[in-house]
Amino acid sequence: MVKRKRAAKRARRRSHNPHDEFFKMVFKQKKYLIGLLRLVFSEAAFAMFVVDKLVIRDSVLIKGPGGELRTDIMVQLPLWGITNRIVILSIILEHKSYKDRDAVLQAMEYYVAECKARSKRRTRQPGEPYELIIPVILLCCEDKDYEPPQDYLSWEFGSEEIPPELAALADDLPVMRCKVFNLRKPPLSELWTKAGSSAIIIYVMAELWGMDEDKIALIIEKIEGLERGEGQFLGNMLMDYCDAADRGVRRQDFDRVDRKRWPHKREEERFVPTMYFGLERAERRGLQKGEQLGLQKGIEQGIEKGIEKGEQLGLRKGEQLGLRKGEQLGLQKGVEQKQMEAAQLMLSDGMPEDQVCKFLKLTKKELTAIKRKLKN
Repeated sequence: MVKRKRAAKRARRRSHNPHDEFFKMVFKQKKYLIGLLRLVFSEAAFAMFVVDKLVIRDSVLIKGPGGELRTDIMVQLPLWGITNRIVILSIILEHKSYKDRDAVLQAMEYYVAECKARSKRRTRQPGEPYELIIPVILLCCEDKDYEPPQDYLSWEFGSEEIPPELAALADDLPVMRCKVFNLRKPPLSELWTKAGSSAIIIYVMAELWGMDEDKIALIIEKIEGLERGEGQFLGNMLMDYCDAADRGVRRQDFDRVDRKRWPHKREEERFVPTMYFGLERAERRGLQKGEQLGLQKGIEQGIEKGIEKGEQLGLRKGEQLGLRKGEQLGLQKGVEQKQMEAAQLMLSDGMPEDQVCKFLKLTKKELTAIKRKLKN
């Protein structure tokens, strides 16, 4: 009974929104999260972040009439340049893939929940770090100019004119301390310069619903320009994300553009086939090797025992040896090599082992064997 209740509780926490799932899966990895923070914050602010000591901790929880809500990501990191002070900054990141006028209010609920949790702890002792909190709303809205109101008074009246009698009151109302950043707003030059490989992910998330052939071609070029292992890792994640999204581009759209823009590519160099950890390529090469070996054996036997015997043995040996060795060796080596590359990249980026096993469909025993091979 206890196990069932725990499982039900975990199920309630799990998001059914593919955009949020993708956001959490990617940006809970430090490498991509750092690129996101570099884009969201000014250069002066980012220069204060001690990114090598960045910690991703459990998200803030809100309990309300509708059940439990958790923010997407909670980041904690120390700050440089504070005279005679040790300051730890907490950044509450909440991703929205649609217009939501109440997004800032929700972020402020997270802020209040975190403040309440901290107030229950013991009083800060002399020399202990000061703690700051910044809620950040990350938008991927179709309306590039969408910005929710930032103070309580304008929030209540919206686009309506605020009564002049309330002018004196407005001066005394506090401002909502929440940063709102639309991922569709930065110029492309700034996106690719600041965010690094994270820019590919941000660009797809922001442009998913308005993707045209030129944008798809740009994404393909950017991914193919990465180191092979990371390119396949990001390519696979992006293809799965596009296929799971409610609307927008799909895997076949990338394949279509790739074939149209670069018709002279060899099949094993195509964008979409190489996103399957080389399985198709390994299978194709295994079959080609089998056919070559079968033909060679057939010729040898034909010289010794005649054309008829040679054809029979060649076909039989070719089919047996080609299919058996070609498929077994080709698929096995291809899968093992690509799984090792992907696992090495994920582990080096700090992804937990259980997520690595889930994403690559490995058992813990298989992952342990891969780690042993990488050490050797």
